[in-house]
Amino acid sequence: MKKLGIIITTATLGLSLSAISIQPAASASAWTKKALPHRLRHTWYSKYGYRNTIHFYAHSVKFKGNGAGIARVKKWRYIGNGKYQMKLSDRSGYPFGVHYLGRNHITAYTMDHSYFR
Repeated sequence: MKKLGIIITTATLGLSLSAISIQPAASASAWTKKALPHRLRHTWYSKYGYRNTIHFYAHSVKFKGNGAGIARVKKWRYIGNGKYQMKLSDRSGYPFGVHYLGRNHITAYTMDHSYFR
């Protein structure tokens, strides 16, 4: 009776582990037109001056300061390790990159580079 319980437990554990490993992996490089993630949607202030800000909305990015203006996010993708790329409407076709380092800190491929909440 004890051996039967051990065999059933082992078989159940083996099946559950194989079911976890069979799940398809998400494609980290797929471009999407969905809304930007909530963790990015805030006003981020430059480390070098509070007049230079980036504000991420659901489908647009607003720059204040050096590169002032608002740009529509055509599509974006998550690269991995907190890194995002966006294709914006007013840029020359090059992806705009953001590295999410935590709740209060991002780095962006802009003049000021480091931004805080």
